[in-house]
Amino acid sequence: MLLSRGSKLLQNAVQSTLKRNTVVHKQQVRNFWHGTWNYREPGKPIRQAYIAAEVLGGFAWWWILWHCWHDWHHIVGFQLPEPENWTDAELGIPPDDVDC
Repeated sequence: MLLSRGSKLLQNAVQSTLKRNTVVHKQQVRNFWHGTWNYREPGKPIRQAYIAAEVLGGFAWWWILWHCWHDWHHIVGFQLPEPENWTDAELGIPPDDVDC
């Protein structure tokens, strides 16, 4: 009985030392004429791409908010009438020559 348990302990010890000594495989890097390319891994975008994305996103939000503020009647679907064009009769104001 001790031999069977001892062989199992020896086998576990050998396997644990083999696991420690194994080499970790890294991603394959392939070199092309225009630089390096990581196999099955997306490359990191360059800094200029991040800056361009931020600038274009900022411009897009400025465009949207500017037009929501100044051309809001396109969103609502109608434009309110100008109060300066209303007449006294439409507003229910009596003429000036009527005595109270």
